[in-house]
Amino acid sequence: MPFSIGKSFNNKTNLLIIGNWTLIHNFASLIDFIERLELKTYIDLNIAGNILNKDAELIIRKYKFRDNLSIKILGFVKNISYLKEKCNFAIACANYGSGIPIKTLEIINDSNVFKYKPIISNYCKNSLRGLLKLDKIDVYPIEGPIDVFKST
Repeated sequence: MPFSIGKSFNNKTNLLIIGNWTLIHNFASLIDFIERLELKTYIDLNIAGNILNKDAELIIRKYKFRDNLSIKILGFVKNISYLKEKCNFAIACANYGSGIPIKTLEIINDSNVFKYKPIISNYCKNSLRGLLKLDKIDVYPIEGPIDVFKST
């Protein structure tokens, strides 16, 4: 069932993804998310965090040519509160790695304060199982299109 966008800015859906994109498995997860993202509405995608290198930035920028998608590569952002205030959804897109993806804890914890909807990968959900109550957290599918307006 679709859930409410909540905040609306110029008929855009604002997504925020925070991470360390210098780690190759995080970068691969980010690219996987962008490639599978369904664009049923105009999406303004803000990517915060250090990027691996200029080549990695070029890889991300090639997705700017998709209809209904605006990508902003912000790099490291010292005070990320303003981005959290304007986003509709914050995404934890990690699909690989060891341990708990720390940014997942951050976006879930801050969702009540900033009033956005957290959406996490199945990997993130599994890494937090037993630590948090996750029955109300939306998880995007392991494969196939990702529609941020539907939970799995």
